[in-house]
Amino acid sequence: VARKYNKDIDYIPQGLKSFEVPDETRYLSKYGLVKKRYILSVSRLVAHKGVHYLIDAYKHLPAEMKVKYKLAIVGSGSTSYTNDYEQYVHKLANGEPGIVFTGMLTGLPLRALYGNAYVFVQPSEDEGLSISLLEALGAGTAALVSDITENMEVVRDRKFQFASGQSNELTKQLTFLLDVPDYVKREARTMQRRVKAMYNWERQVKRYEELYERVLHPRVASLATKEA
Repeated sequence: VARKYNKDIDYIPQGLKSFEVPDETRYLSKYGLVKKRYILSVSRLVAHKGVHYLIDAYKHLPAEMKVKYKLAIVGSGSTSYTNDYEQYVHKLANGEPGIVFTGMLTGLPLRALYGNAYVFVQPSEDEGLSISLLEALGAGTAALVSDITENMEVVRDRKFQFASGQSNELTKQLTFLLDVPDYVKREARTMQRRVKAMYNWERQVKRYEELYERVLHPRVASLATKEA
């Protein structure tokens, strides 16, 4: 926008609402999941979210890893009128007992899945600033993301990125991360601290207020800036 219209731009990203992760295992056991023994995806089931890349990547993991770690896919295509794509990814996952489709989840069940996953995966080809990505990190789960700009803004570590649209690279990165739990746990804490500091709503609301004051009362804002 700045290049095209030659205007000064104020960028205020999405905020993250803090929440507690439920301890109850019943939310996991309903889907045959065990704490820190599953990979998590949360999105609408539409093609540009790239869930098919994740399914293909999971299918090509070493057999012993698929025995140890399941893949939980949260979401549906009904709200986006993409039932054909939803049927396609179900068909793609057919024959893989470790892949679990939960449908849409909200509230406590979703929070429980966020906070107890081994790693969250965001394989999208196109995004804004993903709320599900922020929520996963805020819940204390590390995220492996496609290397589109919007994801890389949040996840800076190259070991937690892969080339967008490349399921073979996603398999490679997943294989590495599933084999280094201490490293993943440590980086999850780092990502959580950063996302809570940079994307909390208190910070963003303050920035909105400052922007409104500057736009509505430019002279007062200018004087305040000089005095500061």
